[in-house]
Amino acid sequence: MQGVSTRSVDEIVKAMGMSGISKSQVSRLCAEIDERVHAFLDRPLEGDWPYLWIDATYVKCREAGRIVSKAVIIAVAVNTEGVREVLGMKVGLSEAEPFWTDFLRNALAHAGKGQRQRVLAAINTAFAQETFETASAQWRVVADQLRARFPKLADLMDAAEADVLAFMSFPKPHRAQIHSTNPLERLNAEIKRRTDVVGIFPNEAAVVRLVGALLLEQNDEWQLQRRYMSLEPLRALVDDQPARLAAVVN
Repeated sequence: MQGVSTRSVDEIVKAMGMSGISKSQVSRLCAEIDERVHAFLDRPLEGDWPYLWIDATYVKCREAGRIVSKAVIIAVAVNTEGVREVLGMKVGLSEAEPFWTDFLRNALAHAGKGQRQRVLAAINTAFAQETFETASAQWRVVADQLRARFPKLADLMDAAEADVLAFMSFPKPHRAQIHSTNPLERLNAEIKRRTDVVGIFPNEAAVVRLVGALLLEQNDEWQLQRRYMSLEPLRALVDDQPARLAAVVN
């Protein structure tokens, strides 16, 4: 039980959608869940994943007599068959994890409130282009147009061009899905719904137990659903950019 009280485990079990379980059943169930979750999270990773999303959700956890905020980092990928897959998770202190900020939110901070919609519309014209080359050209046109009035914004656009437009180099049928964070947002929303039942986790192992079980369940469901991405562009992408990650263990 790793120091977890029966009451705490009862809350975790309730978060999993179960109730009315005796203490002995709780102990046995926790051991079985831990075994399955760690087998899933520690499995060797073999294959190709053209696309990878990494995001975090936050939970409260007791640590050394204090209640701290912990970041649950989740990695989700699409494999060469177009199927989504959970690659792994990591729990750590939120302030110790490097996180990023959204480019457009930073960009608009350099424009006056009355000008933000016009600036956003101008920047979006680059994303409406058909190819990486035309998007890059339009990006530079917009940056030059904004340079006189918003020099800091233009400098930010110059520095961020390669990163912001990177997704344009991928097959057009996949761009909307690459750009969207919906798959992770829905998964994080379900995790948050379940973890809110617990409130404060007794330790990090309890976080791994509950979230890992949810990820295992979601991963199994994804294997039964239709492809998330079309197959032909994926295969062409892998053929053009071979990069195999073989027998890597989390």
